[in-house]
Amino acid sequence: MADEEMHAVHQLGVLLNIDSIYRLQKYGESYPGTKVSIRFNPGVTAGEFKEIQTAREDCKFGIKLSKLTTVLEYVKKYNLNVVGIHQHAGSGIQLSSEFVESANLVLDIVKKEDFPNLEFVDLGGGLKARYKPKDREPDLQKLFKIFADRFTAISNDYGRGIQLVIEPGKFIVAESGHLLVKALEVKDEIFPDITLVCTDSSFSHLIRPVLYGAYHHILNLSNPDGPLHRYQIVGNICESGDIFAHDREITNIRVGDILCLLTAGAYGYSMGSVYNLRALPPEIVRVNGKIFCGRKRLLPTELARMILDESNFSK
Repeated sequence: MADEEMHAVHQLGVLLNIDSIYRLQKYGESYPGTKVSIRFNPGVTAGEFKEIQTAREDCKFGIKLSKLTTVLEYVKKYNLNVVGIHQHAGSGIQLSSEFVESANLVLDIVKKEDFPNLEFVDLGGGLKARYKPKDREPDLQKLFKIFADRFTAISNDYGRGIQLVIEPGKFIVAESGHLLVKALEVKDEIFPDITLVCTDSSFSHLIRPVLYGAYHHILNLSNPDGPLHRYQIVGNICESGDIFAHDREITNIRVGDILCLLTAGAYGYSMGSVYNLRALPPEIVRVNGKIFCGRKRLLPTELARMILDESNFSK
């Protein structure tokens, strides 16, 4: 976080969740006596991929639990009102032993004598969405039951209720959206037993498969009952790594077929770009049975004009 961002967020009245000793000091110097939340790093590895394991010992996020004494010194020095304690183990996690371990390590530091004004403990998000057909959703009721006794004891110690917070995030949003692409070419000459299918999309529309090998299930909407074949599904960006799926069994694909990449709701527009001057696709939204266009696709001329328009550049 830059100083300018810290000041802007504070001026809006938004509670800051601080995850470094340096930022805690800068915040205390600027806003002594105010409310703040602090993110700790329990040093536990959890998550689907290394790139989204956010509580490892070598991760950039959070303040190590071993630095608790230093945190308390700055809290006292600047009379900060710590109302929240936060951790985030990783993304794409089930109710694993790693998640429970990381949460319990953070709960160990929740003591009334150190944080007398505590209002909530946030165990983070990253709960796994259903990317593969056989994936099961995390059981949120089970999650709360795991920590019920701990939180009852904490609340009893404080003499009042302390909120337990979970951030479902992508667990909800990922399955709310899908990416539709069209098969432009079908090439049989590349591999001896795998057919390559070129599409009108790319990693600029859904970057996760290229970024860290994430899996998104693919359906052939135009031929859902056809025979299964093995395919490599690729995009139209001028990079060999622009691949949605390697050696994937999908029902027979023909030029013009519409393919659906599932569970893309948390990633498409939020991580998208116009790299290689490829416009983002239109966003079609369905709400209460009604369908409308949330965002239109820019024409090549509109995209070029937007990029070249001098008014878009700082003077």
